[in-house]
Amino acid sequence: MLVVGGFVAGIFALVPQPSSLRQPVVDVAGTAQGNADALGFTPSVPVGLGPDWTPTSALVQNGTDDVATWRVNYTTPNGSWASLIQGGEATKEWEDTQIIDGSEQGTVVVDGRTWVVRARPDRRLTAFVLPGREVTTVVAGRAGRAELEILARATPLPPG
Repeated sequence: MLVVGGFVAGIFALVPQPSSLRQPVVDVAGTAQGNADALGFTPSVPVGLGPDWTPTSALVQNGTDDVATWRVNYTTPNGSWASLIQGGEATKEWEDTQIIDGSEQGTVVVDGRTWVVRARPDRRLTAFVLPGREVTTVVAGRAGRAELEILARATPLPPG
């Protein structure tokens, strides 16, 4: 038994161990461009976030009430997560689902746009919601409000 254990330990010591797993590069702009027709609106691609904002996924899905949904998830500079979520002709149920039924906590103005702040403190989730006629935009996550404001500021709104 000791011989087998020593053999396994020796092989384990010789095999290089990665110090960290690398996330595959996510092409947010390419994914947005390739899915605009399926969404029925031009999805926003945040600009100017800087290299410490790492996109971890960009996807299109049918959300609650079959609302066409664009979602981009990021790891923030502080190591938390934040998401940009947009829904075409979004319903109240869709909005509630995106922010896990967080209650309204007032508003925040970011670059002249007034966002409704919704939060679920028990889940450490904060969301900024910007309802639109055709597209509702949500910036949400466990990131702090300052980082959510950065993401909101970097998000151009689709026309309409």
